[in-house]
Amino acid sequence: MRSHALVLAAAAAITLVSCGPLPAPQSATLPADLRDSAADPIRGSVYSLAYTFGTPSSVAGNPAAVADTLVKLEYLATALPGDPRSYAVNPVSMSGLNDARAEARSIYGIAPTAAPQEVIQSLHAAASALRAGDAPGARQMLAQGPFSDPARSLAMLNALPAMPITAAATRSLANEFTAMDSVHRR
Repeated sequence: MRSHALVLAAAAAITLVSCGPLPAPQSATLPADLRDSAADPIRGSVYSLAYTFGTPSSVAGNPAAVADTLVKLEYLATALPGDPRSYAVNPVSMSGLNDARAEARSIYGIAPTAAPQEVIQSLHAAASALRAGDAPGARQMLAQGPFSDPARSLAMLNALPAMPITAAATRSLANEFTAMDSVHRR
């Protein structure tokens, strides 16, 4: 029996060594001016995104707000998996959040393998330029980031298109956070 356990342990060790090192977990920081809740930027992002993707007309004609929304999505998809609350979130919702980020990246021409913080910084800088009325500066900020066609991406920021995967994923997360909140209030 003991030799069987040793064989299994050796096999597991060989398997782990042959796989190579695990990739470092990704991290992201939400810019301070986008925190809906200073105490809990994850919760604030969940509810803000559920509303915005459920009501895309709320940001129509406001490209800076659309860019801010994409920043929050990128942040949430990166930060939530490392948050202790993620263990209480249905794995289907967590997977949906990854699908939502992939949908947004595809629509806005963001490289699928781009580092989350690079996406956040590029979009946040573009949003700041747009708020200042500097569309050429916003395009430049996108050009310095992981965008395949910065001019097209900038034009796409004028309206949030229908994003059914993202709308469903953010609505599901908002429902789960509401349920978690109600359990903690009891």
